[in-house]
Amino acid sequence: MRHNINTHFFAMKKFLKSFFLVIGIAALLLSGYWAYHHFFKQKGNIEAFQAVPDDAIFVAATTNLTKAWHDLSNSNFWAYLKTTEYFADLNEDIELVDEFLNENALTSKMLKNRELLIAGLDAGNNTWDMVYLADLQELSSYFDEWAGSLKLVKGYTTTESKYSCGGENGNTYVIYTMRDQEDLSFMIHLTLADNLLVISLDKKLLYQVLEKFNNGYWTSNENFRLVSNDLTGSNLVKLFLNYKRVPKLYSMYSTEPSESMDMLSQSLVYSVLNLELYDDEIVLSGNTSLDSVYSYLRAFSNVGTGKTKAYNILSDQTAVYLSLSFNDFNKFYDELTAEYARGNQKDWDDMQKLMKTTEKLLGFSIKDDFLGWIGNEITIAKLRPLSEKSRDIDAAIAISADNIDKAKAHLGNILTHINKRTPLKFKVEPYRNFEIQYLDIKGFFKMFFGKLFSKVEKPYFTYIEDFVVFANSQEVLRQIIDDYLMGRTMTKSVKFSDFKDGFDNKANLTAYIQTPRMYETLLKYSPADAKPDIEKNKELINSFARFGFQLTNNNGMFKSKLAIQYDSSATQEDIALQAESIAEAAAGVVDIDSLKFKVAIPDTIKVEDGPLTIKDSTLARLYDGNIANGQVNGIWRTYYPDGNVFVSANYMQGYLNGKAYFFYDSRKETKLADVDFDMDKIDGYYIEYYRNGNMKAKIQYEDGRRHGECTFYYENGKMKLQSKYKKGERVGKSTVYNDKGKKIGRLDADNY
Repeated sequence: MRHNINTHFFAMKKFLKSFFLVIGIAALLLSGYWAYHHFFKQKGNIEAFQAVPDDAIFVAATTNLTKAWHDLSNSNFWAYLKTTEYFADLNEDIELVDEFLNENALTSKMLKNRELLIAGLDAGNNTWDMVYLADLQELSSYFDEWAGSLKLVKGYTTTESKYSCGGENGNTYVIYTMRDQEDLSFMIHLTLADNLLVISLDKKLLYQVLEKFNNGYWTSNENFRLVSNDLTGSNLVKLFLNYKRVPKLYSMYSTEPSESMDMLSQSLVYSVLNLELYDDEIVLSGNTSLDSVYSYLRAFSNVGTGKTKAYNILSDQTAVYLSLSFNDFNKFYDELTAEYARGNQKDWDDMQKLMKTTEKLLGFSIKDDFLGWIGNEITIAKLRPLSEKSRDIDAAIAISADNIDKAKAHLGNILTHINKRTPLKFKVEPYRNFEIQYLDIKGFFKMFFGKLFSKVEKPYFTYIEDFVVFANSQEVLRQIIDDYLMGRTMTKSVKFSDFKDGFDNKANLTAYIQTPRMYETLLKYSPADAKPDIEKNKELINSFARFGFQLTNNNGMFKSKLAIQYDSSATQEDIALQAESIAEAAAGVVDIDSLKFKVAIPDTIKVEDGPLTIKDSTLARLYDGNIANGQVNGIWRTYYPDGNVFVSANYMQGYLNGKAYFFYDSRKETKLADVDFDMDKIDGYYIEYYRNGNMKAKIQYEDGRRHGECTFYYENGKMKLQSKYKKGERVGKSTVYNDKGKKIGRLDADNY
């Protein structure tokens, strides 16, 4: 049985229900002044962490529950969560906790400096669940009376059972089970072990804790103590992560292999992070310990940090962004290959053999022609699925060049040698003033960097600013180019820019996830029975809009930061952005704005006043019109290869001036667009049409820039997207409609 998303929603709701119920009951019973008379006898002094089993996936800990609850319940994202349908049936329990943790001074005093842990444990059968451990300290002597009163809790029946462990000299514990009378499947199991209150929804996990009780694994573990002792700052809430359990946790949700999950589990041991709550953000910062075995990340242990900046050129439709950065690529690569050879000698020997064979077969130098120009950053990016044809393996790799001209020259040398030695030739594809090229070498990136880069084989590539951008499909590169040209990059989003500014601008590893861009992938690859819950809770899922994670080498450890940004408008804004991206890509405005269609007279043709027809090498007509005063003047026509008219435009002294009419490739000369030009700049209206004659886009321009109304339409004539521009910048709010005319999304220009 896979612990799918559907099960996870149910399990999380059960966790919240049990948390609110148990804390509410405890707070209620402890708030009576008469309870003080029972606080003088103490049963034990076991630290809560000593009772946590060694295979815990994570542990969240607080020593001031009232302060933690106050900060959580007063945050913007908590206020939003309480309004969602998902949280609706928990509101009564939430109000109970509010009453006794936010408004009761006596309860606050009693729960202050009292340790509470929540540990995530493997529950078997590909599931996980949680155990709560609370240090009752002197209150433990009052437990029997407290537990007896559980039978009075309205809506629950309470029964007792006993559990013995540890053999003849072991212990016997009384287990109290509370069963919801309306939902008989919902049960809470709790017991007292010395001074620790132990609670779980899974009785087997309760037994697991009792079997290993007081084993002291965590408190005696050197790696764990190393990162814990070095952590300073707030003690409000701490989160402890056990990376060795990450692959197991991941496997509960997906059958797809993940090289990044394997990398984390092999490279890292523990993280200990302070948790801080802000209105719209959860921030965890602290330390992470490195494992001693081979890993990508160990290669950073002797390498300085570098800047990550690929988000300046990558599409805002990027769902996952993983950047490796360094101050010296050559040193990093030497460290990486040494680590690889140490941990995977056979694989390393095979890689070396493949590199030598490739160099010999194709006749170029890998060190000079590929590794020799790499700068300070290598970023892997996965965009949201672009169409039904999108593949799970579709990804891009953006590599910064220390000198982009040097990179072009050396990659050109590789292409020259490939073309000399292989019968198949890939024709360079011109695309919107960029060139998409192709490296026909199987396992190209895996040959240099191992399995993490294995999905990008035989890559296509292009150049954007000082980056070489590779992808395993032309579709991904076209999307990146389109969004770059239209200014729809990650950092054009004010919200993303503000979020990433909360991280250091120099690090070794930086990762971002944009949840709304991940939603389609989550839905697509989730089990069938999980899809209804994912669709039902789309806005809730997307409201945790951005995740960021960063590691920075720090004296044998990694300084670590994890942040989650809340945004209740994320789904609406994402709908608008995606609609805008699709509408812009479907329209021809970018190609027309680039003037690629403009008449270009070859230097080999002698220009004389009068009519002129220009043909290609196959004698197919390219252009015809008139020359006056040695310049293109009057009406000129540009043709499709099959002879149909593409453009009929007016020129003045070589410049586009006046109306230009564009046509679909058809003998009927079905109009595609009409555009107003003034001296090669669009000035007036750009109007585009569907083949059925309905308007597709109407965009107002001034002096070559969008200025005024910008509207896109569905083929049925209904409005799709309406925006306003001023001097090339979007202003105000953009609104998105479905093909029935219903408003489905809104975008504020101040945020994008």
